[in-house]
Amino acid sequence: MNPTASFIHILDREINCSTRLLKVLRRENAALKNADTDTLETIVTEKETLLVELDSRVSAHNAFLDEQGLPPGLEGTEKLLDYFANDPRAEKKWSELQELAQACRNLNEINGGIVALSQRHVRKALDILSGNNGPAGNTYGRCGETHSMSSSQSIGKA
Repeated sequence: MNPTASFIHILDREINCSTRLLKVLRRENAALKNADTDTLETIVTEKETLLVELDSRVSAHNAFLDEQGLPPGLEGTEKLLDYFANDPRAEKKWSELQELAQACRNLNEINGGIVALSQRHVRKALDILSGNNGPAGNTYGRCGETHSMSSSQSIGKA
């Protein structure tokens, strides 16, 4: 297999894995929005497996760059694409992979935001149940010491 075909094959494998990861992230997003914890458990396992596979694909990509005498990552890939300039297939595949990677990054950040928001809501609910009003319920004395304004009695116990 010539170097161009080998590189395109490597990119195809990365694209395949990234496409599957994006689908899992979309399912994760729906499960987070629906608070479907059973589905989330399955999705987390799938996502971890795909991330390990993607890491392996990236390692193969960087190993190929090394075989060509190029540095790893974006720098080496761009130099290789310059070398393959007469074959637009490689550039097209690379662009497709870059778009998929950006979509995965964006959706992963959104999902992380949903998780963080849910955690804040749970923390606030627990604070309310325990009678702790959190930082908003604190005042400061003359020397800067904190005085809690909340009652020491909890609403309930679990």
